Amino acid sequence: MSENRITKYHNTVKNYRAELRAIWQTYDEKMQSFEKYKGSNGYDEEKKKAEAERNKAIKELQDRTRPVFTEIINGMKSSAVSQKIDAPTAEQLAILQALKMRDKVSSDELHQASRTLEGNPLCLSVLDEIAAKNNYHGLVFSKESTAAILEHIKDLHDSAKRLCTLEKCNSRAEMAEKASIYSVNHSNNALYSWQADKDFDTEKDAMRDFGGVADFETFAQAVNG
Repeated sequence: MSENRITKYHNTVKNYRAELRAIWQTYDEKMQSFEKYKGSNGYDEEKKKAEAERNKAIKELQDRTRPVFTEIINGMKSSAVSQKIDAPTAEQLAILQALKMRDKVSSDELHQASRTLEGNPLCLSVLDEIAAKNNYHGLVFSKESTAAILEHIKDLHDSAKRLCTLEKCNSRAEMAEKASIYSVNHSNNALYSWQADKDFDTEKDAMRDFGGVADFETFAQAVNG
C-alpha cells in the first residue's frame, strides 16, 4: 500500500533527521578516534578531512531531499484545487434564503440550520456569512476553505525548505548563538533553519507545527485525494 501525501511528508522529515544524525555520529566517531593524536602534525589534516566528508554528506542529503518535498507539495496542491463541490439541495437553498431574508437570526437557529447543511462546504460557508452579518463573529460552521488549505500547503513547503538547510539536529542553542551578529561563528542561515529543528511523534503534530493545520481531518481529505 502506497503512502498518502501527509504520511510521506512526515516520513521524509523523520528520514532527513535520522540521516543527519547518522552523518554526525560517523563524524563524531572519527574525531574520537583521532583524539589521541591531538596536537600532532597529522591531526589538523585528518580533522579537516573528516569535516569535509561530513559537509559533503550533509549537502548530498539536502540535495536529495528537496525534490522529494517538492513532489509531495505539488501533489497536495493538485489534490486541493481539484476537490469537487456538491451543489446545494432544494431544501438547503430554501433554508439559506429564509435566513438571509431575516433581519435578525439567533445563534440557536444558526446551529439548527447547520445540522441540515452539514456535509455541504458551500452551504456552510454561506452560513458563516450570515453568522458574521448577525455579529456572531466567533461562530464558524464551515470547514477550511481551499484558499486556507493552500496557505497551509505553502507553510509546509516553507518549513520543508527550512528543514533542508538544517545541518545538525537538536542544535537550537548552538544556532541561537550563531544567529547573533556578535558571534564569531555568525551565520545568516542559523535562525532560518533553527525554526525547523523539531521531531514529531505524529503526522498531526507535523501538520500543525510545520503547516499551521488546525482541522487535520479536513486537510487530510483535501490533500490526500
